[in-house]
Amino acid sequence: MLEKRIVRKMRERRMDARYPSELEAEYSFDSSIIGIKSPTRTFNISKSGVGLTLSRAIEDGDEILIKIKIPLGNREISAIGEVEWTKLAEDDTDGHEEAGVRFLTMDEESQDTLDAYLHEIQ
Repeated sequence: MLEKRIVRKMRERRMDARYPSELEAEYSFDSSIIGIKSPTRTFNISKSGVGLTLSRAIEDGDEILIKIKIPLGNREISAIGEVEWTKLAEDDTDGHEEAGVRFLTMDEESQDTLDAYLHEIQ
């Protein structure tokens, strides 16, 4: 049963084309009362999720609030996402991690901004 779940998650992760994209972003834990925001950068983005470089550890399954600055008219995407995977960044000696985050919820304006950006970089 576990193998089927892992395969299904991998397929879901790769449903949409990913595009290399280095954008400024920030994330915080959705349930964070103190609202600590951690700056980060994306390394890829798709309609269904984003790859982030992290300076602060998060775990698979964590829900985070993500804000990504989009260079189209200085707009921003805001979404709640679930961490699908984490690993040590391959080319980083400072112990940074990379994470794949699947978008769970996003308002219509953010979705429109993301769609326009993806169309622009294709």
